[in-house]
Amino acid sequence: MDFTALVSTTEQLRAVLRKGDCISRVILDSSVSAPEDWAEAKEQAESSGKQVFFAFPPVFQEKARQYFLKALPELRKAGFSGFLLRSLEEFAFVRESGLQGICQADHSIYAFNSEAKHVLLSGGFDLLTLPLEHSSKDSRAMGAEGMELIAYGYIPMMVSHNCVHATLEGCDRKCRPLVLIDRLSHEMRHVNDCRFCLSTIYNCVPLYLLDCMDEIRALRPGSLRLSFTYESGQEAEAVLRLANEAAKAFAAGLSGPAFMNGNYTRGHFRNSVE
Repeated sequence: MDFTALVSTTEQLRAVLRKGDCISRVILDSSVSAPEDWAEAKEQAESSGKQVFFAFPPVFQEKARQYFLKALPELRKAGFSGFLLRSLEEFAFVRESGLQGICQADHSIYAFNSEAKHVLLSGGFDLLTLPLEHSSKDSRAMGAEGMELIAYGYIPMMVSHNCVHATLEGCDRKCRPLVLIDRLSHEMRHVNDCRFCLSTIYNCVPLYLLDCMDEIRALRPGSLRLSFTYESGQEAEAVLRLANEAAKAFAAGLSGPAFMNGNYTRGHFRNSVE
């Protein structure tokens, strides 16, 4: 079983390179550094023997398109092995720009059933990600073989161009996380990306599936993803230790490790969307 890690900060990247023994592929989010430093970040990950992908943002409107058109020389210089794409617009951009590499559809490009899966693969995608809305039963019925399953991460509840930070405090072009508290006193982290005027609100607890190895074996996915968003380097290392244990457990036919202290969710892994 292959493990991949999506990193959003250089601190998380360093944690993966220090403690990610089980990680075979690193996915560098475009926010991990400035464009002029993408090549260096890619070389750091590649020097540890890991394949390196580049992740485009969750929404690709004109502001993002212009940003990446300007950054095309840096993308070509970095020479990523592949691209994690969150929308069909990003897939078209990669193809039109002549960027070479594996094209992976993220969960937001729905391979929701076998017909959609066939259309995406025949249309040019090389790898697919299982939908977050799928239960293990749904994924098994569709055929999850070779696809990527997100096994850890804070799941986005809302992605919008209506920035909560700008609404509350005014737009100061600073990416600063906020904590939103709902009526049940759940704390949800809000992260703004000023490059594209994007605002993301994440679930209050992380998805965790690394102890569901019996069900994962039945699915036979191609890889399991650890999706890091705003975790510190220390928090990322703690998750990586669990992933290393889970990799050994998978190989030995055992259950994976229980989650650390704190709450978590199974998402829809046990209960699909009705």
